[in-house]
Amino acid sequence: MKRTSLNEEQKSTIKYLYCSSLYSIRMVAHQLHLPWHIVRDCLEREHLTRNPLLARQVALKLNRVHCPKREKHHNWKGGKSIYSGGYIAILVSPNDPFYEMGRKEPGLQGSYVLEHRLIMARYLGRALTKQEIVHHLNGIRSDNRFKNLALVTRGNHPHNTLVKLLQKRIRDLEAKLAQQSLT
Repeated sequence: MKRTSLNEEQKSTIKYLYCSSLYSIRMVAHQLHLPWHIVRDCLEREHLTRNPLLARQVALKLNRVHCPKREKHHNWKGGKSIYSGGYIAILVSPNDPFYEMGRKEPGLQGSYVLEHRLIMARYLGRALTKQEIVHHLNGIRSDNRFKNLALVTRGNHPHNTLVKLLQKRIRDLEAKLAQQSLT
């Protein structure tokens, strides 16, 4: 197999792009129009390494991380994620006004906002504070219809929850009584 020899200018460019500008090996190869394995071999011969975690953090800040189109990725679910408690989260881009309400994921350009909080915030036209809780009236955490959501504060949330549950129980018992009286 023919080995491509690199001149000193190419070697210094590889060193600069890889170590100083924190380009990936594939990005360096693309810039220099070389096969990526040639760049990798050059870096190995020169014993050039860098801390991969630090490099990724810096590259993320500089928006230099190559991300495939999300929509084309085999595991893309439309920007929706279901958390362990049964809540649905929506991926929100950094230029969205409700971006700050979300949970930032490392390596992701955006944040996940709980869908029920996002629906209420969009209805109100402002971001919700941490003291505001969006309560599901029927208790089903994935039922994010607006008529099923109520905005409460941390102080009155337990009281409202109990009242709503008691009201539902009363309605169920009334319906049961009405059905028994018909038969």
